[in-house]
Amino acid sequence: MNASRYVGFTLEQKLEDEIEQLRGPLIDGSMKKPLTPHVTLITPPMMKSVDLLTLSHKLSVIAAQTPAIQVVLTGPHSFSGRALYIGVSSEALKSLQQEVMRALGVKTFLIEPIGKAVYSPHITLVQTSGPLGLPKEVKEPILKHQFPKRTVLRDLHLFENTGPRSYEKLESFRLADPTLADDTHS
Repeated sequence: MNASRYVGFTLEQKLEDEIEQLRGPLIDGSMKKPLTPHVTLITPPMMKSVDLLTLSHKLSVIAAQTPAIQVVLTGPHSFSGRALYIGVSSEALKSLQQEVMRALGVKTFLIEPIGKAVYSPHITLVQTSGPLGLPKEVKEPILKHQFPKRTVLRDLHLFENTGPRSYEKLESFRLADPTLADDTHS
């Protein structure tokens, strides 16, 4: 059986620090241990069995030909009252996601029987592990927080599961033109 892997972006340090500082005091035993803030491009359930060498080579080629991506951040939003997240969107990100999916032979993860795609790139802020949803004292500070409206994604990674809610970077791929102007925190 292949290890659980996903493809995603780390965030600019300033945005990552902002998220960690905000959610740090809010995390308690009723919530899932948060992963380092990131944007998942291809989720583990979407990954088709591709050997690591092929996967690494294809991601390396794609990253070398892809300029850094400026994305729009929306939210925070709530998912069924059990998670809070920031939406992440741009046409360039959608195109990159489709290109990586084609290169890896990945199929879109769909809800059956309606055939609706269930995955959009996002940054998970907090997520509950219990059936009751997030408590008000967790939701309110996050929903009131003013996050930046844009950020730049520069570093694509291949992550592998190393334990419960624990992933490590196997490989990192810097996108071409990493010097894209960063005026996203204004």
